[in-house]
Amino acid sequence: MSNIFAGVSGRVVNDTAKIFLPGGYNGVGSANFDVIGCGPNIFTGLTPINSEIPNNFNLSQNYPNPFNPVTNIKFSMPTGGLVKLVVFDILGREVVTLLNEVKPAGNYLVDFDASALSSGVYFYRLESGSFAETKKMLLVK
Repeated sequence: MSNIFAGVSGRVVNDTAKIFLPGGYNGVGSANFDVIGCGPNIFTGLTPINSEIPNNFNLSQNYPNPFNPVTNIKFSMPTGGLVKLVVFDILGREVVTLLNEVKPAGNYLVDFDASALSSGVYFYRLESGSFAETKKMLLVK
């Protein structure tokens, strides 16, 4: 099992940010993290760089589900490559692209903040190489 952490950061100053982790962790130190991405009212995601490589592609069901307004989306890639993670509304319209970049093989966790969206059913789709999978999630405000 790899070490996957998600946290929330304040401002980034001189390439440094404090990361607040759930579960009462209050250690002091430094580590290398791969920033999955960030944006206003969209998401913040972090995953530590590690050497464990999964055997298969996998897109997990978001947790929690239903959610308000933040949920976690986990996925695994056995090979590196271009990864696209997109959220769609019930009519199939693209709401937000959470990830669209080349990533190395590994396990990832994305925190999706849907506070700017209305309550309803949404779908998230992961595409990488020949792998594609879509899952349903429910935002309840």
